[in-house]
Amino acid sequence: MIQNKIPVPQGFVILASAFDKFLKESDLGIEIEAKLHKVNLQNINSVDQASNEIRDLILDVEFPKDIAREIHEEFSKLKAKYVAGI
Repeated sequence: MIQNKIPVPQGFVILASAFDKFLKESDLGIEIEAKLHKVNLQNINSVDQASNEIRDLILDVEFPKDIAREIHEEFSKLKAKYVAGI
């Protein structure tokens, strides 16, 4: 898009491998896997409950400092004027 002179906001991508590393470093992968094995795919309430529990697990764990540092380093390269929610 940039080559075709279409304005594109600056940004970067956080790869799925970073999420995998987050799960491994926080040991959440094992807990999430256990919750997924209990899901009854025929029961939407079971799926919804597991989804909420997994979300809560992710939100409650401390974010690994090495991954956070890498994200902040890349974000700082954007020289963004405003930073919301960080």
